[in-house]
Amino acid sequence: MNTKNKPSDISTADFKSRGIGPIGFDYTDLAAVYDRIGHLMIEPHRHSFYEVIWFTECRGTHFVDFAAYDIRPNTLFFISKNQVHSYERRKDIQGHLMRFQENFVRKLPEERTAWLHYSLFKPGAPPLRVIPDSKLSFFSTLIRLVQQETKVSGQHRHEDMLLHLLDAFLIEAERIEPESDDGTMAQQTLMNVYYEFVSYLERHYMEHYQVERYAALVKLSPKRLSEICRTVTGMPAKKLIEERVVLEAKRYIRHSGLSIKQICHRLGFEDPAYFSKFFKKATATTPTEFRHSASEMYKQK
Repeated sequence: MNTKNKPSDISTADFKSRGIGPIGFDYTDLAAVYDRIGHLMIEPHRHSFYEVIWFTECRGTHFVDFAAYDIRPNTLFFISKNQVHSYERRKDIQGHLMRFQENFVRKLPEERTAWLHYSLFKPGAPPLRVIPDSKLSFFSTLIRLVQQETKVSGQHRHEDMLLHLLDAFLIEAERIEPESDDGTMAQQTLMNVYYEFVSYLERHYMEHYQVERYAALVKLSPKRLSEICRTVTGMPAKKLIEERVVLEAKRYIRHSGLSIKQICHRLGFEDPAYFSKFFKKATATTPTEFRHSASEMYKQK
């Protein structure tokens, strides 16, 4: 990939750069925002906030972290902060876009915001749901209420109303695809431990904690944590830790103009040679080879 004309870091959007107001939540018609800043949306970029994208009529592909996902009518995408994604260059994009900051939903009780790190926005999971016909009317009503509420900012408890509408929307989205096909208490306990581990991993992956440190955080032995990770994902905890670091490395190598040495230090490695060895062991290619590999931005999934 030619990075000569790219900014040194991954293109990152925040609420201010997108011209979004101060309350921490925004609703926008997707076609309108694409008409306005589509040239930015088709380039790989990340956000300091969360996005819910509802493609209504269009078909095509949406790219999220080196994977390409098919868009069918009424596809929902859940983009976590710091994920890298991009839109296809096309003229028929239609739908809805809700964007919110983490501090906006923190007004809810902590147990009500698990979807921030677990279900809908959890790392490594397919970031989409397709709204079934049976639920389309309900989702349409919710988004219409969101649209109406965004126009009456002076109303009593305006922010609370938007917060609860967003919460209802995401709860209903979670119901489209159950968290686990096996709803037994034993399975749910395993999933809860795994999600807790993933939450800590997302916060600390650049600190290069070993399995023992994560095991202590979730109050398990390293062996038991790895057993649970292997049951849920097929991979031990050590491999999941490595893969999270590799994903961030891939993001910077492919989507920024930082040098390999700069990326090495950005990710907490002291020795560029060791970083290259670590990356090649995980991917079978060196960082430089990965940067100059096939022109496809994302691997078809």
